[in-house]
Amino acid sequence: MSLFANLVKNAVEKVQERNRNNPNINTADGSVFDKLKDKFDEVKNNVESRRQEGGTNLLDQLRDRIDQVKRDNAANPNVETADNTVFDDMKRELEELKAKIAAEEQAEADARMEELRAQIKREEEAEADTRMAELRAQMKREEEAKAEAARRQREAEEEAERRRIEEERKRNSIPTIPTLDDFNINQPSVPTINTPEVPTINAPKVPSLDDLGVKPGLPEIPTVQPRSIDVTPPPPPPSPKPTFPQQPVQPRSVKVDVTPPSPQPTPPPPTPAPQPSTNVVPQSQVQNAPVAITDSMGGSLQLRTNADFGAPMTQIFVPDRSQLRVLGFSSHSINLDGKDVRFALVDYNGQQGWTFESYLRF
Repeated sequence: MSLFANLVKNAVEKVQERNRNNPNINTADGSVFDKLKDKFDEVKNNVESRRQEGGTNLLDQLRDRIDQVKRDNAANPNVETADNTVFDDMKRELEELKAKIAAEEQAEADARMEELRAQIKREEEAEADTRMAELRAQMKREEEAKAEAARRQREAEEEAERRRIEEERKRNSIPTIPTLDDFNINQPSVPTINTPEVPTINAPKVPSLDDLGVKPGLPEIPTVQPRSIDVTPPPPPPSPKPTFPQQPVQPRSVKVDVTPPSPQPTPPPPTPAPQPSTNVVPQSQVQNAPVAITDSMGGSLQLRTNADFGAPMTQIFVPDRSQLRVLGFSSHSINLDGKDVRFALVDYNGQQGWTFESYLRF
């Protein structure tokens, strides 16, 4: 309101200057003009309350103040009453200030509106920045969850592959020792040798004189020698020599090494080349199969040739959130992340292959 106060003050000074320079009327006392300025200051101080409470028009208030000063001047015996033209001139000057005051109010309103627009813009930008920060944090959490799921899937596949290789290695680590039959050699029949039982020989008892009824003094009876018996077992019969099959050609000496070969590590079987699945469903039946949507967490889903975790991968890649038809499920399942999961035979754009049912959403 500093502009308004300056305009009113200048208007009062202009009226006072014209009254002083007018020779046709008496010059009004200076206190009259001081009174006008004081009354106008009261209006200036009440402008805010006028706007908030919906008071009377500003110019009407200024006119009322001019009439009050005029009445006070006429009732004051100590001050010469000013000519009516002074107060009329003041009212005309205020009429001319009407446009200037309106422009000043419009400028203040525009300034307030501009300030409000700037404040609204700042708040919208702050709100947008907060929302963007929340979206970025949510996107980061989603990316971390996706990476964690991919890591778990990769570890599960690697663990299953390690188990398969370990089982294959155990099966192939037991060497087979060749027998004589592997070399086409007739085994000789070894006869069983029965060793004769050696009889037990008891030495004969030497009879005494009493046993012979010989009394002392009789001639000495000669000592009887025991009979020797040969108990040596007969020698075993000779072992028969092995017989070999007769050959149509002239026989020759063949030296056969029947020493079992030392066990050698069995090389891993070669990885078979990817073959198309043998479980092909005619396209006439594909149209009636149920429809599912893939859920591979943003990545492409590569199909397998058969319902086996070790089956080769095909060249069929199904993008995430793709529609395909489910033709059937495997009769067996595997344990993946603590959950039994079957294989599903699917058809994607006329191409068929196997995948885990956990990647499908019906």
